[in-house]
Amino acid sequence: MSSLETVWNYTTLEEALGFGISVLTVLMIASLAVWFACSIVEHVLKTKNYPRYHNHDALLRENERLRTLLVEAQEKNDYLRQLYRELPPRVQYEGRRAA
Repeated sequence: MSSLETVWNYTTLEEALGFGISVLTVLMIASLAVWFACSIVEHVLKTKNYPRYHNHDALLRENERLRTLLVEAQEKNDYLRQLYRELPPRVQYEGRRAA
């Protein structure tokens, strides 16, 4: 009977250890899921509260300045285009040597 008791004890011990390992595995997976969810929430809250541009007004002023410069450049371009269109066609220099 002692061998039967020893086998029963080993079987019981094996069952208890298997159950303990299963419980620890489930707890580990649950804790990882909670940690992952908390890190996502923390990241979302940080990005929501973080101002995207500290100097938003300065960027708006710079944008307006660049728009003004672009309009001026377009007007100058239109003026030069109109000026060059009104020029008579170039006369080809006939005394030019052929290569």
